[in-house]
Amino acid sequence: RLVLALRKWFDLKTSMEFRCFVHEEFLLGISQRDCSSNYEFLVEWRKEIVSTIKEFYRNTIRGRFPLKSFVFDAYIRQRDWKVFLIDFNPYGGFTQPLLFSWKDLEEIHEALKENTIRPPAIGESRTGPTSEHPDEDHVASAIDDLLLSQDVELRLVDKGTAMRPGVGMYSRLPADLRDVPGGTVDELLDWCQAANREATNSS
Repeated sequence: RLVLALRKWFDLKTSMEFRCFVHEEFLLGISQRDCSSNYEFLVEWRKEIVSTIKEFYRNTIRGRFPLKSFVFDAYIRQRDWKVFLIDFNPYGGFTQPLLFSWKDLEEIHEALKENTIRPPAIGESRTGPTSEHPDEDHVASAIDDLLLSQDVELRLVDKGTAMRPGVGMYSRLPADLRDVPGGTVDELLDWCQAANREATNSS
């Protein structure tokens, strides 16, 4: 059974779209979603962007979304810094990590997990549970505390660095292929052969 899912269209400023990576409830990192452009003003707003998305994740998504590992895309409206949820995607797989790599994110996750739920060393401040096998409530509490203090990394396209093609480029077709009648592979081949014959006859 096929299902048609429709979204309400909004005219979004791509500069304020961000992809956020969550693994086992840890907010690992935030990436500029439009990797094809440099927006210099985002550097000045870095702290505000991170704190706004952290608050949105902590108060709106965490504990309500059924999965513990996922990727979500968010949009921040500039005039009032209100956050809108655009989409959820699987963590890993075909989801694009954009300015991160999946290896980067796994390393961040391991470091956060180690520093959050391990017993602190002698003389170290205790910011999490002390058991080597903390129960889920203790882990959840530790993650919640971490979200208040954690400096989540926001990656932006730096000025002068190599920019990547926009995500939408991978789903585009040349206009002449788009206009091919039908749409099957056989029909496409027939169309190409007919075009070649026409070009040969006219030369």
